[in-house]
Amino acid sequence: MKHTCTPFVSVTVLALAVAPPCVAQTVVPNIFRGTFATTPHSSPFGRTQYFGQHWYRGDSLPPILAITAMGYRTPRAVTYGASSMVLGIVLDNSSVVAGGLSKTFTANLSNSPTQFVKLKTISLPAVTNNQSPDTPNPWIPGDTVMVYTGPNLLVQTDVQTSSTPTNTGRLCDGFTGTASVYSTGSSCGKSTLSWTRSGNSHTLTVTGAPALAPINIYLGIDNRTYAGATLPLDLGPIGMTNCTLDLRPSITATQISDSSGRTTLTGTVVPSVALMVYAQAAHPEPTTNPANFVSTNMMSSIVGTSGLGDYVYNWTAFGPTAQYGPYYPTSYGQVLLLR
Repeated sequence: MKHTCTPFVSVTVLALAVAPPCVAQTVVPNIFRGTFATTPHSSPFGRTQYFGQHWYRGDSLPPILAITAMGYRTPRAVTYGASSMVLGIVLDNSSVVAGGLSKTFTANLSNSPTQFVKLKTISLPAVTNNQSPDTPNPWIPGDTVMVYTGPNLLVQTDVQTSSTPTNTGRLCDGFTGTASVYSTGSSCGKSTLSWTRSGNSHTLTVTGAPALAPINIYLGIDNRTYAGATLPLDLGPIGMTNCTLDLRPSITATQISDSSGRTTLTGTVVPSVALMVYAQAAHPEPTTNPANFVSTNMMSSIVGTSGLGDYVYNWTAFGPTAQYGPYYPTSYGQVLLLR
């Protein structure tokens, strides 16, 4: 994914000079920025009556964020006709921890939740073969600004479209704790990075690099910012044309490619809570660009199943206690877009 800002320049991929960041929308969980998740979700658009609370771990959001609009992303390749619904949304800075969501709705709220959208009719535009992971349908402007300060985010949705609970069939993009890998962005050279998993064993593979070349494989847990600047970073100003740095590196592994231009990095990870882990590689590649250095696509994966998101809800009987959920230790939720 290209980015219009150029907040960093570098003489290698990691030796960077800082310029002011640009502002972009926030994706929650942020591992799904630029890529679709795996499990479509029926709430809130797929219900004519629904009341639920969705909890999101705060590491997907900046420490402080003024939220003026939010949206639910449409799943890949679906088509829906135009419709409308009656929807209200409450946003809350939640001190509830992973595994701490209660079936009693009021117990999950702070003393000062924000009535972000008053209960009202919302128009849902038609969608045809959706292919955009970063466009909600629709953006829902807030009736007020919600200032997120953490530590976590709680989204309470109230759907009152009809007096009889039914399914509408209109889904939004959602996630579970199921092990999956995602690729975003693209290589600016001839190489490609892939990630395979088998249980807790992980293998990163670079193919298509020059033979017997040093390959840097970068690992990190942040794809939002690096030294205060917004990711991804355009590396064109240092001669790496069409290249980006897509993660904040925490670990660098340097290996030598074999005679076919291939190298692998393997490891075992058993985290106690779900981690959003990102990987990208970079290496010399003569004549491709003025810097003779390229970066690959970025791979990402949720490593571990617990603590990324959870929810409780009612949809056929309504009262102070949830019919369904919570689902901890497995992570569940919708993909949110915030701005």
